[in-house]
Amino acid sequence: MRFRLSLATAILVLGPSLASAQNWARLRSATPPSRRFAAAMAYDTGRGYSIFFGGLGASTNGPVSLADTWTFTGSTWTQISPSTVPPARFASNMVYDSAHAQSVMFGGASFTNNGIIFPFNDTWAWNGSNWIQKLPATVPGYRYYQGMAYDSARNQTVMFGGVSSATYLAETWVYDGTNWTQKFPAHSPPARMAPGMAFDPIRNVTVMFGGVNTNGDLGDTWVWDGSDWTQKFPATNPIPRYGPALAYDPTFGKSLMFGGNSANGNYQDTWLWDGTNWVGVTPATIPAPRFFACIVFDASQSRIVLWGGGEGLNVGDIYLNDTWFYQ
Repeated sequence: MRFRLSLATAILVLGPSLASAQNWARLRSATPPSRRFAAAMAYDTGRGYSIFFGGLGASTNGPVSLADTWTFTGSTWTQISPSTVPPARFASNMVYDSAHAQSVMFGGASFTNNGIIFPFNDTWAWNGSNWIQKLPATVPGYRYYQGMAYDSARNQTVMFGGVSSATYLAETWVYDGTNWTQKFPAHSPPARMAPGMAFDPIRNVTVMFGGVNTNGDLGDTWVWDGSDWTQKFPATNPIPRYGPALAYDPTFGKSLMFGGNSANGNYQDTWLWDGTNWVGVTPATIPAPRFFACIVFDASQSRIVLWGGGEGLNVGDIYLNDTWFYQ
């Protein structure tokens, strides 16, 4: 894996210019979660808040895996203390399962101070008051930095890729709220970790962009229709990257992507996917470059929420805990 624990200078890379009425704006919150990257976050449409867990933060002894739970109402961060708590982790993924009124979190890893990473393959659900470990009959293998999205047209969580030890994965799994099922589609993206993934309800497909594998940073776009993957070949493509933040915004019917990392450094560019092409936008205000940030669409506020992440070329350079809106 290419992650290095040293400081490097981030660079700014912007996509093609397009005038846009939308803009990024920062929320000044007195009590956000502590600085970290690769936390898990999902917007709970039934309860009207985002649920947030874990991530990798800093300590005097180096990076530390976290296990705190927070809610975000669109203006206020609140730490809560459920009676049951998943083991500390980072690089898991979480989506809201509207059919079962629960947020589903899978996998991730624990990082020790000597640099050893221990991956998970457990499934957890947040029911609004507590974490509940699920015990499905079939379970995907250990992995972290996988891509996940909730397919509301088919009422299932979709998961692709990730990394287990030093092996990049190319598996497609779906979770129906009770059990995981591996899919074997006729076509499949190459193995990867840390892609951006989001479900597009207008086109009823899960969109995936980028990631990284043994061949380097990826800049390909794929869609999953519930039975097969199809690669898209847009006229305009963002620079290849891993760890971007990607979420669907129903207010303008497009998926929004921000940031990510490549061999060149971190990005702070904003892109929109309209189902056919990527279009770069140039807001007047832009968050700092970052990768492995959290992103959700807050339906109660009708806007994208972007939180935290890492800034710099390498994991552990700079940890962030700022909250941004795109609207």
